[in-house]
Amino acid sequence: MSLSLLQRLKQRKLVQWGLAYLAGAWLALEVSDVVGEKFGWPDQVYRGFIIVLLFGWFVALVLAWYHGEKGRQRVSGPELLMIAALLAICGITLRVFGSEAGQKPVPADRSGRSDATATVVPLRALLYDNPSVAMLPLRNLGGEEDEAFVEGLHDDILSALQKIGGLTVISGTSVRRYRDRDAQLSEIARDLRVDAVGEGTVSRGGDRIRINVQLIDGASDAYLWSEQYDRELSAANLFGIRSEVARAVARAMRATLTAEEEARLDVPPPASLTAYDWRQIALTRCPGCEERAQAYRMALEADSGFAQAWAGLASNYAVRVLNLGAPVSLADSALAFADHALELDPGLASAYGAKGTAYYAGWGRTVPALEYARRAAQLEPGNSSRWTNVGAFSAMRGSWVEALDAYWRALRLQPTSAFIRGNMGELYAALGLPERAMQVLEEGAQIDPADVTVLHYLSYAQALTSNLTAARESAERTVQLHRQARNHQWAALLAGRVGDLEGALLHARAAQALAPHGLSLEANVHSVSVTLGFALLRLGDSEEAERLFTEALQQLQQRMEQGADDGYTRAELAAVDAARGRSDEAVRFLESAYQAGYRFFRELELDPIYDRVRGTPGFEQVIARMRADVEEMRLRALEQEAELDLARSERGNG
Repeated sequence: MSLSLLQRLKQRKLVQWGLAYLAGAWLALEVSDVVGEKFGWPDQVYRGFIIVLLFGWFVALVLAWYHGEKGRQRVSGPELLMIAALLAICGITLRVFGSEAGQKPVPADRSGRSDATATVVPLRALLYDNPSVAMLPLRNLGGEEDEAFVEGLHDDILSALQKIGGLTVISGTSVRRYRDRDAQLSEIARDLRVDAVGEGTVSRGGDRIRINVQLIDGASDAYLWSEQYDRELSAANLFGIRSEVARAVARAMRATLTAEEEARLDVPPPASLTAYDWRQIALTRCPGCEERAQAYRMALEADSGFAQAWAGLASNYAVRVLNLGAPVSLADSALAFADHALELDPGLASAYGAKGTAYYAGWGRTVPALEYARRAAQLEPGNSSRWTNVGAFSAMRGSWVEALDAYWRALRLQPTSAFIRGNMGELYAALGLPERAMQVLEEGAQIDPADVTVLHYLSYAQALTSNLTAARESAERTVQLHRQARNHQWAALLAGRVGDLEGALLHARAAQALAPHGLSLEANVHSVSVTLGFALLRLGDSEEAERLFTEALQQLQQRMEQGADDGYTRAELAAVDAARGRSDEAVRFLESAYQAGYRFFRELELDPIYDRVRGTPGFEQVIARMRADVEEMRLRALEQEAELDLARSERGNG
């Protein structure tokens, strides 16, 4: 009986067909792995594909048996084995050469989003291995009327240097404190942990410009390079000088300069020196203010083809919407201006950065915001602001390890920033690393004791460790120093947590007075209407609370209709339903927030607005999933810290 069965299997070549199918399935999986990585396929697609292939194997065996029974086979056994071998060879080739340069794929967190930073150089290289330089502000040898021009020229040189991924360049914000310096260059080099310090002078007179620049070794005070540029004063010459300085510094520091970076150093200059001057004036005005926008308009009036002025105007409009409550229509204008800038200069990082800010500020669209922020960072890997934006949008998408990676980059490039340390403190606290959070927050407080971001997240970190007394004291101090709606909203929430309902109402009304139509959405701050509504609800004024909740819902739903893809909007919708006691709706929105990257489960566990739904099965299930993802990210963050500690010890960096 068994012999007859074996003979029949042999006749139908079932073994050969099975091996050929398995080889083909393996090849198909390798192809899907390569293609899926390029297009960002979610895990569900891979799982479904594997199930189909497994089911197909049984179908193939049945068909092989059937066709063998009917005598329809036309392929010999050796031929089938040859086909299987060829398919296997193709699969091995894809495995070896399918990923970029054989690099290990970057792991994704359990939210399904990649933690792959838009990396030009590895984090360790930027922090420790790259040659590093601090280009000090240029000294103006002319009159007071030339100050904006000289400051802008310094920014231009920094911008050119920041395009070189193999060179770590300290930001203008951090080097400007040494403008009127008493410290020796060697001391500055130690303070900023750089290998070399650059300095120079600018003299502008008539139709001539003279620029002297030199580079000094930070350890020996020896001259590494120096050059004098004495040329006719024109926009083309000024743009040419900035590119020449960047190339010379890269050579002197023996930094790697790729062909792409070399090409990006040559930026199209404005056709008019007047346009250049107005753009320099714009850079000295406050971000988002009308004075800066007007200066950019004057630059464009002088030269309508000036790409950097279009990008600057785009950024100005986007910041107005984000920070100053300007109408969303300005975000539309910002996108149009940025797109026009990119038509003129496709490699303009500031235009991509403006697009990212506009998408989030206008419509809460974090996916394109992060995409454009990464692109800007790729084009200017040495610009701390580019990485700060990558960090912020990554945190919103639930990719906290990528966010920390970006913040570490930004902090190395801008080591004197309290603001960056404040944002890192929030993430460390949310990851359940309170000691690390307090360390970076205390560093930020030493740099700037009044920095609003540091103070806010110091209070936040204290609250997460159940030290509500200290958290509330910090919140009250923040309000005293910075009377902003956001700070009153947080103080109101903390007052409610300790049972001080009158204090909660007081701060909520102050927030409403400062931002009557505010929709400030963060991980730990409710919108103004929800903050005040919940305080009134706890005090028994349910009618007024319902009116405010309805107002908040209208704003939030409008935001969703405009394409908001962030978790904060969905979590706020959940908060409104939780306050009303609608547990099913609250859980539904929390699930949607989770899918959009919201992972701040600790707030959900502590915030009294969720008291009426906390403990329900659906609520606890969402919390459990968030907690598991945060634990995975916490372990990865600790691994990252350990790698950086090792690199620091190997390099002897403090």
